[in-house]
Amino acid sequence: MTLLVSLLALLPGASRAQSPRLSVGSSDVPPRLAARVAQAVARAWGTDTTGLVLSWGSGSLAQVDDSTAFRLLGHGEDGWFVVSVEPEGKPARAIRLRAGRTIPRAVAARVLRPGTRLAEDDIRLEPTLRWGPPPADSTTPAAGWLVRRMTSPGEALDRLRVEPPPVVATGQTVRVLWNRGNVTVALEGTALNDAAMGGSVRVRTGQRAGVVTGTVTAPGLARMP
Repeated sequence: MTLLVSLLALLPGASRAQSPRLSVGSSDVPPRLAARVAQAVARAWGTDTTGLVLSWGSGSLAQVDDSTAFRLLGHGEDGWFVVSVEPEGKPARAIRLRAGRTIPRAVAARVLRPGTRLAEDDIRLEPTLRWGPPPADSTTPAAGWLVRRMTSPGEALDRLRVEPPPVVATGQTVRVLWNRGNVTVALEGTALNDAAMGGSVRVRTGQRAGVVTGTVTAPGLARMP
C-alpha cells in the first residue's frame, strides 16, 4: 500500500470547522468520493469520521466522478472492505480498502511495578493507528487503577497489565440477584475476592447453595447469569 497522506475532506453542507480530517493511501481517489466512502465506513461501524484513516489498495479512481454511486462490501474485520464503484453506463470496478482510526492509547510513562496503583503522571497518551472498528471496551486507564504486572516505559496499559480498581472488596457484604422471567431471587453473602465493575465475584451466602458466583454490576451488587 502507498504511504498515508493527509487531506481535509470537504463535505457538502458542512462548515470547514466541522469537516473531518481523513487520511487516504492514494492520491488517485477523488477527495469527495473518499469522504463519502469514509461516511459509509463510519455508518457501518456506528461512529463518526473523526480521526478515520482510509488506506486504499492498488488501482486508480482518478477518472471517477465524485458523485459516482458505490457499494461498501464486507464487514470491516481488521478494517478490510471492498469498494465497488459503479459509474453510470460503464462497468463497475472494485478497489480494496483498509479503514482504521487514530485513537489515543495509554502507555506507561515510567516503570510500573505489580501491586501499585496508577498515578496521573504514570500515564502518557499517544496517538495510535488502530485498524478495524472501535473496540467494544474503550475505557481509558486512569489514576487509581491497579498494576497487574511489571510494565516498562512505552508499553500499552492494556487489561493484561492494569485493571480498574475493585468496587467489591474481600469480606464485604454483597447482594446477588438471579432473574428468570418475572421471578427474581436475591441472596446476600460475603465476598471471597476483590472484584472490579464487570468482574467476577465469589460470594459465600450461608444458604444451601454455599458459594455462588456473580458479575459485579455496582458496588456491593452482583448478578448471576
